[in-house]
Amino acid sequence: MTNFPQQVDTISNLWSATNNAKSFLASPIDAINPTPTIVLASDTKFPTSRTTITIDGEIFVCTRTAPNTFTVELRGAFGTPIGSHTTLATCYGMSIAEYHNDVRDAIIATQTFSANWWRKPIIDAVNTSPIIGLSAGDCYIVTGLGGDWGTATVNDIAYVAQIGSPIVWQFITPEDGMTTINLTTNEVWIYDGASWTAINSGTPLAIPNTTMSRDSNADTAVHHLETDSIAIGSQALIRYPGTVAVAHGRFSNTGDAQANKYIVRNITANDSFLELFLDGATGTQRLVLQDDSTWSFSIQITGHRTNGSDGHAGYIASGVIYRGAGAASTSLQGKPTIQVLSESDKAWDINIQADTTNGSLKITVKGENGKIIRWVAAVDTVEITN
Repeated sequence: MTNFPQQVDTISNLWSATNNAKSFLASPIDAINPTPTIVLASDTKFPTSRTTITIDGEIFVCTRTAPNTFTVELRGAFGTPIGSHTTLATCYGMSIAEYHNDVRDAIIATQTFSANWWRKPIIDAVNTSPIIGLSAGDCYIVTGLGGDWGTATVNDIAYVAQIGSPIVWQFITPEDGMTTINLTTNEVWIYDGASWTAINSGTPLAIPNTTMSRDSNADTAVHHLETDSIAIGSQALIRYPGTVAVAHGRFSNTGDAQANKYIVRNITANDSFLELFLDGATGTQRLVLQDDSTWSFSIQITGHRTNGSDGHAGYIASGVIYRGAGAASTSLQGKPTIQVLSESDKAWDINIQADTTNGSLKITVKGENGKIIRWVAAVDTVEITN
């Protein structure tokens, strides 16, 4: 396995084996020629690629280049004696210990490579080899040469193979697209063929339970730690928990030109209108607008009765809401459009309002007395803030 792990081995540089390969020399071979041609009387059971042939105890490493013909690249392989071989000498395609051991070593190397490089995080990217506090298995990115790293190359991953005097280091040259976790910066790094870069230095990495959005005027990513929220794209901003925010740039401030998706919910047990909240029943988290902002909205609402099988409904509402200075200035632009998709009970209803007390988009629903109804609304908005 001469290429692994820096390159992928191929059938042309590995040996192939077959069962019961046996034939006879069609022409003699002397002991002088280092790369003779082996011509067999028949080669039907011999591999068509790189293989080994044993003649009178001498092992030849060769490749079939024509019918019954093999070009030798090495004779006397594995310490076997080189000699002359006469016509009709018996030729065997044998499996040999070195072949099996080579496969064994390749499996071990694959497992070692995978464990040490593909899955193992790096501790830091440093200029020279660390001097103290090392442990076997530690990984670093080489950013400068010196100390134990004199034989390395910048951007290599340096791995502590063994603690001792001296410390035994292994170095691997990264491939384009290789990724690792930097434990010092808590970032995912990717190798682009020339250098290592944190993934969230361009398009942000979205992670459940946190949000990230990149401010192009900042040197680092801006993190907004709202529960179960995701910010996608450049300069998206999360303002409320349970939100997906999407942006591709801004006018002047992060989050002033973006689309959002919110999920609000609640449970009714009577025929009074009840507001839906981001944090559900008994909740308090509303869809509050910023001052000097306009939202267009599209809301899909589903109702489902839980203490009986006769309650199902769906609605769609859309419109425009804006807010000037202060909560009291919040107002709907015109009248929202409400479409009843279907409802099993005509008494059920929904309403869309501008909440001038809280400065929010208010979604209320109404069921019936004695019926426990769960309500969920998916709210899609396009938001502009001055």
